[in-house]
Amino acid sequence: MANPFGKSIKAKVVRFHLRDVAAALVRAADIHEGLWQVQVMFGHSAVNLNLNGALTPSAIASVVGLQVARVEQADELTVDAAQINPSSRIVLPQGAGVN
Repeated sequence: MANPFGKSIKAKVVRFHLRDVAAALVRAADIHEGLWQVQVMFGHSAVNLNLNGALTPSAIASVVGLQVARVEQADELTVDAAQINPSSRIVLPQGAGVN
């Protein structure tokens, strides 16, 4: 598998900054405008765990997905879609006609 960053991957773990994840998701969704923030979706469950022979009420949090959401202000989790995934469509000046 080719590495999109141009370097060979020899490690067994490859880490990504959350802003890079946001950029990849915006490109994958073919979004071309606006500020978009990466968000993590969690699931929550309650269970009774057997800890040293005693049942203990416990909570489990699991990551169920990632999403991007449009936001009004940029932060360290946000990318500008117009910069990272510019639209490739041709815009004609106003008044120009097609023959």
